[in-house]
Amino acid sequence: MAFSTQKRTRTILKRLRVVVKRTRASTAADWGEWAITTETPPYNNTTVVEYKLLGWYNYDVTTDAAPFISSDVVDYYAMNWESWADTVDVAPFVSTERVEYREANEYTSEVTPVVIDVAKLTNGEVVEVDDHYEWQGTGIFDVIMGAINGNIKAQYDSGRIVGQAYAATYMGGLKVGLGAAMQYLMAKDTSEASADSARLGVATAKYNADYMLPIARDKAQEEFDILEDTHKSKVDLAELQTEKLAADTSYVAEQEQQLINSVQYNNKIKALDSLADTYGTFGAGGLTFNKDMWEVYYGIVADLSGSDVPTSYTVSKVISTV
Repeated sequence: MAFSTQKRTRTILKRLRVVVKRTRASTAADWGEWAITTETPPYNNTTVVEYKLLGWYNYDVTTDAAPFISSDVVDYYAMNWESWADTVDVAPFVSTERVEYREANEYTSEVTPVVIDVAKLTNGEVVEVDDHYEWQGTGIFDVIMGAINGNIKAQYDSGRIVGQAYAATYMGGLKVGLGAAMQYLMAKDTSEASADSARLGVATAKYNADYMLPIARDKAQEEFDILEDTHKSKVDLAELQTEKLAADTSYVAEQEQQLINSVQYNNKIKALDSLADTYGTFGAGGLTFNKDMWEVYYGIVADLSGSDVPTSYTVSKVISTV
């Protein structure tokens, strides 16, 4: 019985996380605007520099070398292995995270795997619409999830779903939508290709567990992170607007009071000048002033200068004996 060396490969995907940074000149200064940074980790916050992690970029095929170690800002995903096939590679046969070898009986046959057209299942992507993000696509799964998302959003907007219940409801809808889409696609492909139902079921289960569920989970987490960041940004903006409105209101009130005080002060100065002229005219005519008239005059003087009102208004004339 002859043996041959077989080989299988798999693709490694990589995605990066959005990292934003803001700075300020000193601890007493205001923070600048958030902006995407190309700096490499670690991202250490200080009193004048601050970093924030946002949502993930989309997965893409990577040419990075092993080991593939995920972190807060880099995430790797190993796709399922391709089928075993005879290889013309020469020894030594060294397996890696991308390539795997084995010795196989040349007479051993394997079940031909069912090929599922992913584009029919999902071909969508996250797109920015106005001030939020949506998942859009024309695949079977995308269309079903569009209806589910619409219903979940209606319940969320009406306040029937709040907090962590949103994520739980979304994950439940995701599982239902994925199951329905896979069932429809399998039934359609089975009818068109007259494939064996048992073989198709095994392939679908493996495909679902190895590929679709992790991607669906990542999509759900990405959309939830974006929703959470968007909500937090709106809350922060609302707080800043509230603080600015309060400061503007206080400033306007202070300016109005200063204007009132200025007008009152000017009116008192004018009244004092007018009384002085009047009293001078009376004095020139030999008229005397009663106590009430003096109280009005000195009352204005005391109000302007902050001094006390005199208790006696008697005026004595000094006659020189020289």
